[in-house]
Amino acid sequence: QYDLYYIRHYSLKLDAMIVLKTVHTMLFGKGR
Repeated sequence: QYDLYYIRHYSLKLDAMIVLKTVHTMLFGKGR
């Protein structure tokens, strides 16, 4: 059960990072 919670939490953080990357790319143009 702890593993499941960790995986959920980790995937949530991963999603947040992806969204931030996308927003950053949209704001500053090229995704370098």
